[in-house]
This record gives sequence, C-alpha cells and structure tokens, in this order.
Amino acid sequence: SNLEIQLYKGISLIETNQFSEADELLQGLSKTNSAYKYMAKWYWALSKLKQDDTKACIKILKEIPEQAEHYKQAQKLLNKLD
Repeated sequence: SNLEIQLYKGISLIETNQFSEADELLQGLSKTNSAYKYMAKWYWALSKLKQDDTKACIKILKEIPEQAEHYKQAQKLLNKLD
C-alpha cells in the first residue's frame, strides 16, 4: 500500500521487461493525488518507449504539467519523438 514502494516496484518491473505489470502499476499510481503521480507518468511513458509504443509514450508525456519534477525531461523527449 506504500505508494513510494509501488513506484520503485514499477521502475524495477520496467528494468526487467515486465511491462504489462509495470504499466498497470504505474498507470494506477498516475491516477492518484499523491506526490508520486507525475513521476509515475514519467516512468510509464518510458515503459511505453522501451516497448516501441511511441504514440502512447507521447500521449503520456503530454500529460506531465510544468510544475512536475520531470517536466523538462518530458519536453526534451517529446521534441525528439515528434
């Protein structure tokens, strides 16, 4: 139930190519109102990129707002993908 642990579990699942489980976990986290919401979106987008799902990656990256920690990185990645 610890959201921080869930975030890091999602990242670990991406690293071990367990994408469906990672995507499900990170998507769920991205729908919460927690401090990890936008971080989860960032890693979910990276998961989609690693799966060669560029369209989904771009869609998720566009949902990361300016105040989010990974906003600048998201914008740089969007510029490379568009």
